[in-house]
Amino acid sequence: MCQHVRMRYLFFYCHGEVMAKNTNTIEKHRREVEKKRKAEEKRKRKRIRKEST
Repeated sequence: MCQHVRMRYLFFYCHGEVMAKNTNTIEKHRREVEKKRKAEEKRKRKRIRKEST
């Protein structure tokens, strides 16, 4: 968790103040990341279910 937050911080830091000013972009990016993570979790759950049967 800590590492992920640090990575995200570095990502925004590297992209400079331009992105920091554009809060909407950051929010959109965060939402995209959440969506991807949820999709990954779903895929993993399906895979686990397949293996158990």
